[in-house]
Order: sequence, then C-alpha cells, then structure tokens
Amino acid sequence: MIEGPESFTCHYVYVNATSKVQVIRVANVPDWHFERVAFPGQRLLIEAKPEAVVEIYTSERTTSVLKERIPSEDLQCVWL
Repeated sequence: MIEGPESFTCHYVYVNATSKVQVIRVANVPDWHFERVAFPGQRLLIEAKPEAVVEIYTSERTTSVLKERIPSEDLQCVWL
C-alpha cells in the first residue's frame, strides 16, 4: 500500500533561545496533539504534519502569551 502525502509527518528541531520558559504547541491539525514545555536553552524534537503551525507561548508573569506562529513550511524538516 502506498501512502499519500497527507499521511507523512516530519520532524522539526526547535531551540528555546530565550531566558524564559516556553510552551510549544502544534496547532490546526485535527486529531493531532503536541504540547511541550521548553526551558531556556532546551532543544525539542517536534513531530508534525506538513500543514501544521507551531505556536510558541512565552511565560509573562502569571499567564502565557502567544509570541509566534510558525508555519511548518518555514521550518526545516529533519529526516530521522
């Protein structure tokens, strides 16, 4: 059986280059959940569908603020 492009996932590396704790979340993909905490300097391996958007939330006092939305086509896919 040959799989179509919609069945593929890609791996992306994200580095928290800030001095704050961040929450990294994959958005806009139905039935797909990825959410991780990234501490300052930490690297994360993110598995996501090609159409995914990666959201970066940064801690601001007692709440988290959406700081960036990165479409996966703007990220470099890492083949494992």
